Amino acid sequence: MKPISEALLDQSILAGVVNIAKSEILFQTGLDPRVPANELSGATRDRLLESIRQVLWASYHADGRWVCQAYHRQSQRCKICNSVIRMVKLAPS
Repeated sequence: MKPISEALLDQSILAGVVNIAKSEILFQTGLDPRVPANELSGATRDRLLESIRQVLWASYHADGRWVCQAYHRQSQRCKICNSVIRMVKLAPS
């Protein structure tokens, strides 16, 4: 099965999620992008769906601009917990 990072970008599964949104959704949900999508628990899927709604809705209300807490912020401090944000490079599929 695809990792959750790939599944979020698969427009045949869910239309409208782009790379910036994917990064923000995974950050907000606290999910490792490498986790297989089919291994998510029901509670985690619910959190993921709520994060998708929040991230896309925030962009819509900001006239299409992305409100980023994680995207392009690697090596900077998290605004929530103050830990350093790491970027995980994923191999192309």
